[in-house]
Amino acid sequence: LVNFENVKKIIVDINPNIIIHLAYSKNRVEQNSILDQNYNLNLHISSNIIKISRLLKSLEKFIFFGSCDEYGIQKNPYEEDLLEQPLTSYGLSKLSITKVLKALHYTENFPSLIIRPSVVYGAGQETDMFLPALANAVKNQRPFNMTLGEQYRDYIYIEDLTDAIIMLLKSKNLKLGEIINITYGKSFKIKDIAIKFANFIKVDGESILKIGNIDYRDTEVMNYHTSNQKIKDLLEWYPKTSLNIGLKKLASSF
Repeated sequence: LVNFENVKKIIVDINPNIIIHLAYSKNRVEQNSILDQNYNLNLHISSNIIKISRLLKSLEKFIFFGSCDEYGIQKNPYEEDLLEQPLTSYGLSKLSITKVLKALHYTENFPSLIIRPSVVYGAGQETDMFLPALANAVKNQRPFNMTLGEQYRDYIYIEDLTDAIIMLLKSKNLKLGEIINITYGKSFKIKDIAIKFANFIKVDGESILKIGNIDYRDTEVMNYHTSNQKIKDLLEWYPKTSLNIGLKKLASSF
């Protein structure tokens, strides 16, 4: 994806009318600098994809997976018209791409649409994510180190997210150039989520939790609340899977 000619050949050969851009380096290790190598890599990847997509005559929608990390330190709830203040390389690189796509829509009517999912969860997720890592620890009866867990997070189940994306693809009246949150719309304490999920996997699963063994990150967002009112109004979409049901489904997959 960092090789422009390779990416060009792939995209031009396919000649799609819709692109969903999820390509991204997933290095989640906290870096010392907000402008680290990961930031530059992700801008490079997206720049290649966007430059080539602008050549497509048949392109109807270019959907970019942004992130609620773009909001950063904010008043709550996170709404799409807020002035973003990201504190991480991940959030800043996502926001940089968002701004490019917004500008391209304004200047040349590029058919961009930016979606900002909250924390996505579901079966098949890799173990560098919080819930799968916790599940593996419970299964193997290994101590699971975590923070005090007082931070709030909005978890959206994968099937609700894909339902929303399908509705975005099908909609003929959707205004492009927009930013749209796709979130559950309610946040819960990480500590409460961890205890509930651990006990769904195994009776007394919470006994392996080592709450408070890890310090919060310097850039930790404690009060993470998102609004999904915009997508409800635009598409009459609502998340169908409560956190309780979603966690039970995820637990059963382990």
